[in-house]
Amino acid sequence: MIFTDFLNWVAFFWFLTCWVGYTFYAKRAAENKACLAALIYSYRIDWMKSLLRHENRISDLALLGNLMQMVNFMATTNIFVLAGAVTVLYSSDSVLKLLEGHSFIAGATLEQIQFKLLMLVVIFIYAFFRFTWALRQHTFCSIMIGAAPQVPAGRELTVDEEQFAQQVAKVSDRAAHEFNYGLRSYYFALSLLAWFISPVLFMAACTLVVVVLYLREFRSRTLSMLVRSRQSFIKVVRTNQENAMKAQAANRNLPPAA
Repeated sequence: MIFTDFLNWVAFFWFLTCWVGYTFYAKRAAENKACLAALIYSYRIDWMKSLLRHENRISDLALLGNLMQMVNFMATTNIFVLAGAVTVLYSSDSVLKLLEGHSFIAGATLEQIQFKLLMLVVIFIYAFFRFTWALRQHTFCSIMIGAAPQVPAGRELTVDEEQFAQQVAKVSDRAAHEFNYGLRSYYFALSLLAWFISPVLFMAACTLVVVVLYLREFRSRTLSMLVRSRQSFIKVVRTNQENAMKAQAANRNLPPAA
């Protein structure tokens, strides 16, 4: 066995529980609680609906290009991080000698050090696939935007046009989720570094990562500002619709020109 003590196995399964458990919790909680992902998805739908009325969509593609550039940066950086992790894995004996020189670090065998380093490699490989899949989905979204039909000004969207806008928004939203999964793996990879010091510190680091992720997704100031901006946005849209209806009604009641 890699670990002969019970505490290291508890730390390992606590790590898996925190990562997998929070992923499922965030996905379920987003269905009935205000969170960053849900609010941004509603903005994506509004963006795609307004996009159908744009004659020139260069600005829309530029916004999507900014998202793609960020994902591409993370995917490219991940290659270098992965290469560094593999290099350290091949030099695990040097890592063991370095750790043995500090009294505050819990003792570990070469096999245990290699296992921990291998876990880091696996996490970065997982992150790379997440980032590249997010990049591809953003590419699909850009193609859908290029093929989107143009809706004449002053006409309401048909059912099919609204469904098309929602599907484009869903593709963009799925790309954002994949990007978030990749970022989340980095958070837990950082917590795994604490395992080289102590399994107790490792469990504390995993718990801290979950707390940070929860507070940012469900309790952050950014979320409260997005909620307020969403409420204001809905009021503005309703006001504009009412003013447009009043203007149309007034135009119908105008007497014909002599």
